[in-house]
Amino acid sequence: MLKDEREFDDALLAVVIRNLKLVKGDSKVIVMDSNGARSKAIARLLKKLATLPC
Repeated sequence: MLKDEREFDDALLAVVIRNLKLVKGDSKVIVMDSNGARSKAIARLLKKLATLPC
């Protein structure tokens, strides 16, 4: 379950990145932001999405 609005935004962005046609399961994706907090959260969500069945 998502805790707050920021976590919801991060999850939504991770789903959008995951569903890009160029991004496959073995693709390397670099997520950057100004201080690293959101990028780490998005990277964790992307990793979690990669383990889910399609």
